[in-house]
Amino acid sequence: MNDQNFMTGPGGGAAMPGAAGLPGQPPQKSSKTGWWLLLGGLGCLGLVVLLGVAALVAFLFYARSSARVAGPMPMPSAHVVSGPSVSPQDYPYGEDCRSWSQSGAVASDPALSEAVMQHVFTTYGRQAHDVLGRVAELDAATSRRSDSRSGKVTVTLSNAAGESVVLELSYMQDPVGGWIFSLDNDPFPKEAAQEDVGAAATAEPAEMQFFGVAATGSKVVYVIDRSGSMTDSIMFVKHELKRSIGMLRPTDQFLPIFFSSGPAKTIAGGRLLTGVTANKERAYEFIDNIVPIGQTDPEGALKEAFRLRPDTIYLLTDGEFDQKIVGLVARLNADKRVKVHTICFIYSNGEPMLKEIARDNGGTYKYVGEDDLNQLE
Repeated sequence: MNDQNFMTGPGGGAAMPGAAGLPGQPPQKSSKTGWWLLLGGLGCLGLVVLLGVAALVAFLFYARSSARVAGPMPMPSAHVVSGPSVSPQDYPYGEDCRSWSQSGAVASDPALSEAVMQHVFTTYGRQAHDVLGRVAELDAATSRRSDSRSGKVTVTLSNAAGESVVLELSYMQDPVGGWIFSLDNDPFPKEAAQEDVGAAATAEPAEMQFFGVAATGSKVVYVIDRSGSMTDSIMFVKHELKRSIGMLRPTDQFLPIFFSSGPAKTIAGGRLLTGVTANKERAYEFIDNIVPIGQTDPEGALKEAFRLRPDTIYLLTDGEFDQKIVGLVARLNADKRVKVHTICFIYSNGEPMLKEIARDNGGTYKYVGEDDLNQLE
C-alpha cells in the first residue's frame, strides 16, 4: 500500500486531497470587489453628466456673447422711412412746423429721428422761437456717422420769412437706453450781453410812455392803426412810436404791429424783440416804410399781440370799429394779465369803445388831439 496522506472528515469519510471548506461547495469570493465596481460605475455616470452640463453652459455663454457683440443689424443708409412716429407739432414751439425733412442716419433710424426732434424742440425750442418766431420748417441731416451708435447731425430750423437757426449736434447712443446729445456750435445771438445791461437786468420794471400814457413792464406790443384815414397824421404817430421804443432798456422786449383791413403788418418773424440798439434800428426802418391804406380793423393785430403774451399793449386808432372787438379783447385777456392802454387819435368816433376796453383791462384811456401834436418833442 502506497504511503499517502488522507484527511478524514467528520464521520470518518475521506475528503478530497487539498480541499478546504465544506465538501461539495465552491470557494467564496470577497464582497469588497462588488462595492468597488458599483462605485466606479456611479463615478463614470456622474462624470458624463458633469461634462454634459459644462458643455451646455459653454454653448449658452457663447451664444449670448455672440448676440451681444453682433447687436442688431444696422439699417442701410439708402433706406428711407416715411417719417418718425411723431411730428414737430407734438412738441412745444413746433406747433406751426408743417414741413420737415431728414436724410442720412436720421432718415434710416426712426428711433434716432424721434430722439433728435424731441431734443431740439424741448431743449432749444424757446430760444429758437425768440430768434425766429414761429418755426415753419425743420431739416435734419447727418453730416458724419462714426458708427451705428454715434455721429453728428445738422438741424436747421426756419421761419416763413426764410430766417434760420442751425444746430450742430453730436449724438451717441446711451448703453442703458436712449441717446446723448451735445451742442457743438453757438447758434443763438447774445445781443443783450453786448451792451451794458448789468444794472437794468436787476432793476424793477421800468416806466415806458407812448403819447404820455405811462406803463410799467418789460414786454410791450404797440397795435397801431394804418388805415387810409391816417394818411395826413401818421407821421406824428411814427415819431412818437420811435421815441417810445427808444426809451426801452436792452432787457425789455417789444414789437410794433400795424393794422388796417387785411392781414396785420409787423416785422418779419412776428416775435418780441429785445431792446438792444440793433433791434431798435431795425424797428425804426420798418416803421418808416409803413404806408396808410384800407379800413379800420384791429382784430388780426390784437390776436397777434395777445399771442406774444406781453404785459402791456398800446392800442391806437383814429377810427371806429365793430363792437365785437370789445368782446374779442375780453376773451383774449380773460385772466386780465395784460394791461391794455387805448389812445383815441384826433377823431373821437371810437372813443366809447376805447374807453371800455381800457377800463375793463386795467389800462388808461387818452384822447390825443391836434393841440397835443403841437406839444410833441
